[in-house]
Amino acid sequence: MSLSPEKSPVTSLFEQVQDSLLSTGTQGYLNKVEITREAELTYEMILGRQRRWYRWQDGYSDEIGIEKDRKLPLATWYAGLADQSEIDVLSFRPGKRLTLLDRRGHKPHVIKGFRASRFASMVARYELAHDALAGTAVRAPEIIEHDYENASLIMVCDEGDRLRLSYESSDVFHDIGEALRCFQDTPTTVIPDEFHSADELVVLGKRVKRMAAAGVEAPAGYERLFERLSQAQETLPGECLALAHRDLHDKQFVAHPHYLTLLDFDLLCLADNALDAANLLAHLVLRQLQDVQGATQASIDRAGKKLISGLERNAETGFWERLRFYQATTFSRLALVYSLRPRWTGLVPDLVVMGHRCLDDLEKIGRQK
Repeated sequence: MSLSPEKSPVTSLFEQVQDSLLSTGTQGYLNKVEITREAELTYEMILGRQRRWYRWQDGYSDEIGIEKDRKLPLATWYAGLADQSEIDVLSFRPGKRLTLLDRRGHKPHVIKGFRASRFASMVARYELAHDALAGTAVRAPEIIEHDYENASLIMVCDEGDRLRLSYESSDVFHDIGEALRCFQDTPTTVIPDEFHSADELVVLGKRVKRMAAAGVEAPAGYERLFERLSQAQETLPGECLALAHRDLHDKQFVAHPHYLTLLDFDLLCLADNALDAANLLAHLVLRQLQDVQGATQASIDRAGKKLISGLERNAETGFWERLRFYQATTFSRLALVYSLRPRWTGLVPDLVVMGHRCLDDLEKIGRQK
């Protein structure tokens, strides 16, 4: 008699949540699972217009209430409101940040709260981003007020549309490339943080360690992909540091008829000038795999060409090798992240394959020199 293999904690979590939804008739779904530094499993549920967050341990779920968060001043402010009916929670990362949509008053606005110890650096990042994008087709969010008491940025609610990725819509990526070049070329001494190619591997390594500590295996084929990334990083051409968003993807853009707004400058730093473009290109492939926003192979190919033409770095020494490396690290990270998102786990093998293809291309470029 053979014993059944022990289930992964994430598999057990997926099954338990699904059973609970079915038995109670609740309309909603499990959006994503995250693993904390303490190797705890937390997850986000989408229940109609509401988002709720839970901690899962030993087969039991415990809701993580915003009102219990003592690290975020904005959470304390929110918990103290007598009437929360006109305030929507847009996102919440316990102990890290909270984003609210305040629909009170004449015009809705967004409130983004941080830890008090990080607020000054966040203000500097957002102000620098605003200046760096000035005069381009891309804008940073308009900040109404710096709320130091609640360590929060109060911003205009950008009521545009999500970026379309159809063939007919791909011309906008030339504008994005031009804006990114202007952004990168902005001289600054304000942001001291630097992010290097070796740091990419450290970030990936930490994710895998957290997964292992929580009893969750990395995707099949990932170990070999990481080995190849490590080897490629050792021979990568010298970096060209520039201002970087460090989390650039299509969902960060809000589309308007004559301009785009770029969101979330929390990770703003100095990094290789191929990093942001690589992040965005890899996410275009992800959207094509997801079959969303009109993305097709033809449309993302055209969008990629438009982006690179607007950026105007393709003739620079070492750019293509560095671009392929950072595309590969992005696919590696996406493979880890989406292995914890039940709706998209089927895409993970493709993401691993795409990481290998980028490294194959990098090696080919090296042989042609």
